[in-house]
Amino acid sequence: MSGAIIILLGLVGAAFFAMSETAFVVRLYRYTAGKASWWQQNPEQLLVTTLVGTNISIVVAASVATEMALKVMGGYAEILVTVVFSVVSLIFCETIPKSIALQKSDKIIPWANHVLLAFRAVAYPVVYAASAFSRFVTKVFERIGTTEYAPQPAELIEVLRNPIHDLDRGRLTALAALLRFAKRRVLDVMTPISQIPVVNLGAPAREAHEKLRNGIGYVAVSKDDKLIGVLDITLCGKIPLGEPINADRISTLFVPENKEALEFVHETRNKNFPPALVVDEFGNVTGAFGGYPIVRWIFDFGAVPSKKALQYPGASLVIRGDTSIEKLELMTGERFPVGAYQTVAGFIIEKLRKIPRPGDVLVWEPLKFTVVAADQKKIVRVRVERISD
Repeated sequence: MSGAIIILLGLVGAAFFAMSETAFVVRLYRYTAGKASWWQQNPEQLLVTTLVGTNISIVVAASVATEMALKVMGGYAEILVTVVFSVVSLIFCETIPKSIALQKSDKIIPWANHVLLAFRAVAYPVVYAASAFSRFVTKVFERIGTTEYAPQPAELIEVLRNPIHDLDRGRLTALAALLRFAKRRVLDVMTPISQIPVVNLGAPAREAHEKLRNGIGYVAVSKDDKLIGVLDITLCGKIPLGEPINADRISTLFVPENKEALEFVHETRNKNFPPALVVDEFGNVTGAFGGYPIVRWIFDFGAVPSKKALQYPGASLVIRGDTSIEKLELMTGERFPVGAYQTVAGFIIEKLRKIPRPGDVLVWEPLKFTVVAADQKKIVRVRVERISD
C-alpha cells in the first residue's frame, strides 16, 4: 500500500513540475506581480528547478514500481514498467498538465510559485550543481562555435579614446554606432520583457514616470492582460503626470526579433526612431527595442567603461546590474566562479541568497559590490570597487 502511495505521489509531482514550467513560460512575456516575478527574471532557474523536480519524481516512482513488479512478475517486470511508465508519464505527467497550464496559467502561478520556491530551497545543492554544469557546457559550445564576432562597447570605447585613424570624434562616434549594430538582430540588442515593468492603459502617467526614474529604459502598456504598446522617457515626458496613459500617446509598433537592427533603424528614421515591442515567430512579446534607450546606448560613450577600468587598486565604478559577467571579467581581470548566473546582479543575488536592497554590500576578494539602486524585483545599479590587489 505504501509503495502505491509513493508511486502516485511521484506521478503527481512530475505532473506538477511539468504544469508549473509551462504556466511560467507562457507568462514570460506578460506581467507577473509579486514574488512570482523572480522566475521571470531567472528563467534558467525555472527550467533547472522544474527539470530536477520532474526527474526526481519519475525516478522515485519508477524505482518503487519496478521493485513491486519484480516480486510479482519476475524478469519481465523491468520491460513492462518501462513501457507503462513511458505511456502514463507522457499522457498524465506531460500532455494533460501542460495543456491545462496553457489555459489556466493565471490561476496556477500564484500557488505553484510557493511550492517551487520551497522545493528549490530544499534541493538547492542539486539545482545549483545542475545550473553550474549547464552554464559550463554552454560556454564550451560557445567557444567551439564559429559565430561572427561583433565588437563590444568596451572595445569600441578604446578606439574612441586612442584613435589610430585621422578622423574627428564625431565621425568615430558614427562609425562606432554602426559597428555596434553590425550583424546584429533586434533579438541581440533588445531589452528582455522580464526586465520591463508594465502599467495598465488608462493608468496615471505618474506610474510610468516613477518606473523610468529607476533607470529602466522602457515601460510596457497592457490592456486586458495583453501588451499593446510601450513608452520610453521621450514619449512619457510628453504626458503630464496627472493625465491617463491612452493609446494615442504610446508607441504601438511591433518588430520581429529576427529583423536586423540596422534595418529597423533605417525604417523608423523619419519617425524619430520610436520604441517598439519585439515579438517572436508566434506573436509573443519578448522584449522592447528602439527609442531613447538605444540612442543613449549608441552615443553615450562616457557611460561605457574601459575594459581595464577595475584592474587597479582603489578603482571604483558604477555599472548596470544587467552587465554581463564576461564584461566584468574584462574590466577586472578576474575569473568569476561558474554558477547559475550570467550578470552582475545574478552573481550578487546568488552569493547573498536574496534580492538585495540599496546599500547592501557583498565582499568578494578583491572586489566589493555595493547595491546603489534596486527595487523588489531586480538590482538596477551597482558600485564595484577593487579593495585589494
